[in-house]
Amino acid sequence: MLGVVMERVIDLIKSSKRPLITTHHYPDGDGLGSQIALYSGLKQLGKNAIAMNVDAIPSKFSFLDPAQTIQLFRSPSDLKGVDLVIVADTGDWRMLGSFAEPLQKIGCPVVFLDHHPPVQEPGREVHWVDVSCQATGELVFYLLKALGVRLDPQMATAIYAAMITDASAFRFRGTTEGFHKTLGELLKVKVDVEDVYQRLYAQDSVGKVRLFGHVLREVELLEKQQVAVLTIPAALREKYGATIEDTHSFVEHLTLMKGVRVGILFREDPAGLVKVSLRSVDVSVLALAEQFDGGGHPFAAGTLVRGTLEDVKCDVLQAVRQCLKDGSNC
Repeated sequence: MLGVVMERVIDLIKSSKRPLITTHHYPDGDGLGSQIALYSGLKQLGKNAIAMNVDAIPSKFSFLDPAQTIQLFRSPSDLKGVDLVIVADTGDWRMLGSFAEPLQKIGCPVVFLDHHPPVQEPGREVHWVDVSCQATGELVFYLLKALGVRLDPQMATAIYAAMITDASAFRFRGTTEGFHKTLGELLKVKVDVEDVYQRLYAQDSVGKVRLFGHVLREVELLEKQQVAVLTIPAALREKYGATIEDTHSFVEHLTLMKGVRVGILFREDPAGLVKVSLRSVDVSVLALAEQFDGGGHPFAAGTLVRGTLEDVKCDVLQAVRQCLKDGSNC
């Protein structure tokens, strides 16, 4: 039996003629995989769908969109005729960057598909959020199935990539029996798992490897080695020719060290912003991220904070110290 929200989403899709599917800025595997699979599924249903983002696809994910169907937003005229907006992998308008305002001005229904706990009070948008899912790709799988879409290898590969990238090698608590059953359904559609692995995890650039080696040498161990910190100034990243996307996985390595409870990556981004990525073994880093208007999951969260790298780092580390002092319930 379908849930009320899912039924509402299905009704909106069925009544639309030109739906637009997008995802958050700095798109990742889950956002892009969900977007591409949903776009392809709606095209199969005869919709005049468009896929559009505010940022380009990172090169490692380009194999998911071989026909280059995802367009880059340039001006409001690109949105002519759109009668439904579907946003994958976030429920926060702020995560759409400069794309948020033009989409809001269309005035059509908006659907957020997400698996992160909400960080803002919902407005008039429809929010289909299931925090029991490890990836938004799972929601898209269920949605396409309910819509009667026949998965083809491209759709299945996109969802598979969405799920395995957000599962981080299946080590998070949210990796359930149902999650693996869904992966099994995808494999029946002839996903080339070796090819996906090679493209996602075995094609690192020289710049990424050299930058990672540099920051690992300078990892900071604080609070009696309970907190591990990596810091990436923009100049350092540019020195090695690494991209912003290259740094996404760095934080995952910090909690692999014995005794480390919290891993933090501070990355200096354009426009005076600092990306803070948080990982943990037993501390609610989601609660920490929410202190800085961020979001995510209990043990994997993040935020973008306006300020200098030094100031943001100081503020966040102070919050971490207080959290450890108070206990794991932050």
